[in-house]
Amino acid sequence: MAEQITYPSLKLEMENIGALVKEEMIDTLFDNNSVVTGQLARSITPGDVITATEDTLSLPITLNKYGLYVDDGAERGAGRMPPVKAIFEWIKQKRISVPMGFTPTQFAWAVAKNIEKKGQRFKKPKPFIEVSLQEVVNRNLTNIGDATALDIDNHIESNYGEIG
Repeated sequence: MAEQITYPSLKLEMENIGALVKEEMIDTLFDNNSVVTGQLARSITPGDVITATEDTLSLPITLNKYGLYVDDGAERGAGRMPPVKAIFEWIKQKRISVPMGFTPTQFAWAVAKNIEKKGQRFKKPKPFIEVSLQEVVNRNLTNIGDATALDIDNHIESNYGEIG
């Protein structure tokens, strides 16, 4: 009886694709003018474990939840205060004038507290997740196909090589 097929070459290609997706996402964030502190870009991490099922191979990619808000323009609901340090860095990067009577840290705290109280609506989606995935997959379809074909050939050779 033949062994179940495994896909070592395809898994290796998926690891390469994980790194390429991370790179493409970061490039797209910069192209979208979505990078202020760089925290979101630094949070993008391809997983270490590739999951294989009968018809799917997947590699998780994690990133800060904030990335979903940037990607689809979704609303951040009230109830959670964003990190004051991130707001402080954003104020510095955007060169926003601090109102009289506030230190920059106090103003950052006030902005964060306002977001906690009222929530935040991102005015315009800046897609970077799906477009980056599609771009990398489209550029690497040949490599994915070649890796899959090599694994299938190796499986046939090792399991059925002696059949006429």
